[in-house]
Amino acid sequence: MLAFVPSLLYFVMAPVSVSVGLWLAFSAAFAIGVQAFGQTRKLRLFDAAGLALYGPLALYEGFVQPGSTVAETSLVVECGLLAAALWSMSAGQPFTAPYRIARKLQDPVQSARAHTLLTALWTTSFAAMAALDAGTVVLHRLSP
Repeated sequence: MLAFVPSLLYFVMAPVSVSVGLWLAFSAAFAIGVQAFGQTRKLRLFDAAGLALYGPLALYEGFVQPGSTVAETSLVVECGLLAAALWSMSAGQPFTAPYRIARKLQDPVQSARAHTLLTALWTTSFAAMAALDAGTVVLHRLSP
């Protein structure tokens, strides 16, 4: 699933440089989103979430408050992705569904169940990562 490439780039590059990680993630989200939009004339939820998260965060980190920690920016990214996943589940349209490979022999009910389960797994992992980063940020702020 190409939608996770921006997040992968961010989480690999952020320990080296948060700003570079954010800019690489934004450029990947833009390239993937534009490519998919050009083919279908629709912007998928996770592509839009990547654009909405990484672009403003890169600008904020670059121009407003440089020097944010990896945990702080990761917390914002994870909470944003968690919100997108929760919103897709509450709307009854799991965010993984637009990324499936179309097969004519697939049962629609079984496919919907599988995408709901897959989205629930991703939502759980985003919640766990956000909780860990929130703990890291809070403990860092409270340390003497």
